[in-house]
Amino acid sequence: MSTTRRSLVRRRSALLGLTAAAVLLLLAAYAQVHGDSGPLRNGTAPVILDVAAAETSLYLANSAAATSLRDADTASLVGTGEEYRTQISAAGENLARAAEGNVAGEPGLQTLHTVNGLVSTYTTWIESADQAQGDQRLRLACLAYADSTLNRPDSGIIARLEVLQAQQRQVLARQVSFGSLATLCWSATAAAFLALGWVLVDTQLFLRRRFRRRLNPWLLAATALLLLVLPPLAVFTAQVHGAMQHSQQSLDRVIAAEPPPASDADDADEADLIGRRIRGTTQEVRAYMGGTAWRADLTVAIPLVGVLVVALVVAGMQPRIAEYRFGRR
Repeated sequence: MSTTRRSLVRRRSALLGLTAAAVLLLLAAYAQVHGDSGPLRNGTAPVILDVAAAETSLYLANSAAATSLRDADTASLVGTGEEYRTQISAAGENLARAAEGNVAGEPGLQTLHTVNGLVSTYTTWIESADQAQGDQRLRLACLAYADSTLNRPDSGIIARLEVLQAQQRQVLARQVSFGSLATLCWSATAAAFLALGWVLVDTQLFLRRRFRRRLNPWLLAATALLLLVLPPLAVFTAQVHGAMQHSQQSLDRVIAAEPPPASDADDADEADLIGRRIRGTTQEVRAYMGGTAWRADLTVAIPLVGVLVVALVVAGMQPRIAEYRFGRR
């Protein structure tokens, strides 16, 4: 085998090896970020908002029940009141969705089971207060026990929901994080693509000198394909990571905006405001994450790009290898 043919074979092998390495690194780097966007969009964010909504509904229910039942005349007329029943029902629905989409693992599921049991205890105390129409002291005592079940430090419903929120935020932080591994993957991907591009250009120049051909259209197409693929995918990754960060910030603001554990009208107004914030945050997260699904779907196209580049390299190099083998010595 002549020196020139060996050089051609080595260049072809280098191009194929670099293509495989670059595509595999790009696939890993791209999937690492985009693979977390779906779980955040469809799982973590909705569950965090469900728990925040359940907490707010419980505050509103407690405020409404206390307002209705503390006064004997009001209690005899309206009982717990429509607002209490509406909010307790909403809290139950939110907790059910949070359990169905649980992202905090077994500890989170256990916390939700405990919370559901405590909510049942809480509603029992409220019903007892409603039934104690003729006994003011008993009614107030039942309200106090209900309030303690809801707001007791460390072991009340709200305290347990806050623990669950902390667990969910840890999951969210892991999904949003662009850590050292992601940085290393993208750095290695950039280096591999630069090396591949350099070898493609150098091979073009080599073929031009050796075979007197101005350009090799197949290698030129492979180079153009790389330029068309890598920058958009890098931009899409930056966009998706930015959307995930904005979503995290919106979710953190909702969790931080806790109403005080009390039950007067002003606190009910504040809890209602937080409820509106939750609904607004839901829309914000949907807007931020709305374009992430189709970007994540592009992951499946990366191996196809690799196959196409390999085909172009082989189509560009093989005739020259064959031409030199049979026509030049």
